Amino acid sequence: MQEEAIAPILIAVAFGVTALIVIIFAILYWKNPKFKGAMKGFTAPKLQESRWAVRRMSDAEYGALMGGISSFIASRGYIPTGQQPGFYAYQKQESPSIIVALILLLFCFIPGIIYLFVGGGTKVITIRAIDEGTSYRFIIQAPGGIKRNIEGMITPYQYEVIPQDQ
Repeated sequence: MQEEAIAPILIAVAFGVTALIVIIFAILYWKNPKFKGAMKGFTAPKLQESRWAVRRMSDAEYGALMGGISSFIASRGYIPTGQQPGFYAYQKQESPSIIVALILLLFCFIPGIIYLFVGGGTKVITIRAIDEGTSYRFIIQAPGGIKRNIEGMITPYQYEVIPQDQ
């Protein structure tokens, strides 16, 4: 009779240990973008950099362009962290997903607690505008979708895309 009661407990413990190992591996993989695992489609988002050469514009045009870019980035929840002439940085603090945390807490308590403490992170966007006399060079580092929107704002002023190695 006692052996029948022990089997479900052992299965639950085995499931919990397996879930804990999987969650720890996933968190370590997610937090370290240099780690190259076999799991495709489960990668940490990487910043993409693009370089744009833009025609010379007046101070009013430049201010309007940077104001529009700043407003767009702020509308996505980013907070300006450093704005100096020619350098703009924005940061967004992300918290762990409550739904994922609840599911992990229901199935196995320890991975849920670990996820609550380790999950989340910080996203950063940087824009450098270098005045080259006859033109501006924009260097944008941002997650893919936001970078494309910023590039769309710069496109009307663009005259060439600079290769990545320059």
